[in-house]
Amino acid sequence: MRSVGKKKDRTHPAPDQPDQAVGSAVSGKGLWRLGDNGGAHFRSEAEADAWLREHLGEEFVERRRRSRELLRDPQALDEADAAVLRAALAPVLHDLAATGMPLPEIREEAREAREWAVCGWIAGPGMFGQGINVMRNSPPAEQVRQLAEQFQNWAADVLVEARREPVWPVCQEHRVVQGLEAETRDDDQFAVWVCMSCDRVIAPIGELRKGTRSRPVGGG
Repeated sequence: MRSVGKKKDRTHPAPDQPDQAVGSAVSGKGLWRLGDNGGAHFRSEAEADAWLREHLGEEFVERRRRSRELLRDPQALDEADAAVLRAALAPVLHDLAATGMPLPEIREEAREAREWAVCGWIAGPGMFGQGINVMRNSPPAEQVRQLAEQFQNWAADVLVEARREPVWPVCQEHRVVQGLEAETRDDDQFAVWVCMSCDRVIAPIGELRKGTRSRPVGGG
């Protein structure tokens, strides 16, 4: 394994946090709920948009409207964006396969209006799809780390469905189920898997060995 250096102090970027204010109808109440954690309630989507316009501005409301349109009619990525997504995906997909995890269907299409990100969509097996994205201005290794972190959440859902411990990937150097964390080292030059227990680099992302997980999903 190649040598990697000092851990980077990181504050995870969150330029898209306002987009978490996604509306949904509250069944049987004729109300529109803003967000998934309680949030404000409105009598219509238009009323919710008016509140958002006042508090977050017209640009945010327009981006939210565009995201709703993209959910209904996704936009295919152009070749340049598709190439960025494929490059960041390749190491993560390698590690999924090496550890016996199923591979999702990858759709090179945007279903969210995030100008600062390259967006894609993953689906299956037998699960609802979800969006993935990498920040356009991030170094390649950091883009890999971003996707690895998102796929950890996806893998946890897959493992729960399979009635397994929702941890991926697992550190095989510990007797108990211990997860690995996606990080970058050496000023974002390398994306690596780090043991959460001992803070030691286990492998570069994309270089996990076959058998890192003792049993594949769906294997008895």
